[in-house]
Amino acid sequence: MALWDFFTFNAPGATAEQSRGALVVLSMLAKASPKILNSHMQNIIDIGFGRWAREDMMLARTACNILQQLSEDDRSTVLTSHKIFNHLENVIMMTALPEESWYATAEQAVNAIYMLHPQPETFAATLLKKFYTSTFTIDNEPGSKLSDSCCTDYQISVTSLSRFLFLVGHIALKHFVYIESCVRKARKFRNDKEREAMENQSGPHG
Repeated sequence: MALWDFFTFNAPGATAEQSRGALVVLSMLAKASPKILNSHMQNIIDIGFGRWAREDMMLARTACNILQQLSEDDRSTVLTSHKIFNHLENVIMMTALPEESWYATAEQAVNAIYMLHPQPETFAATLLKKFYTSTFTIDNEPGSKLSDSCCTDYQISVTSLSRFLFLVGHIALKHFVYIESCVRKARKFRNDKEREAMENQSGPHG
């Protein structure tokens, strides 16, 4: 497919903008037919989060978005140790990104984590701790001692605090949806078991 050639820079003269444009179209197509992504996951990771993505962060955002279109079979192959989660974490931790890029990209990265990770609550908690540390860490001179916390002046930029609060809020929202999904699955499992037990009790002539 020509779109994959443009995305992977195999088309002559393909640019980063054309690569992103091809991935946007592929993302829309994948909503209707996720199977088109089956054999291209490695390309999505290597290019969507690679060197070109650092030059065009919209490419990373689109890569996060298209990962959410993976089929059930492809999702089942994504394990906790899969390097894709390292890439998603790195996207969120890239605080040097400009404002217009970071929020949209981080939002889609969190969405992808909750869509793909088998234990998103654990991964998200670790991610928040890392972001908290990078946001609120106080650099001290060697041998110096921190004064009492109530008297310490924290020099935190508005941007860093805003991003941290945004990340907390969006993870909280996704986690609420995740809990609701788990409750529905547990309720369905219980109902199916109860129905099966009733059918067994009634017997073939019940």
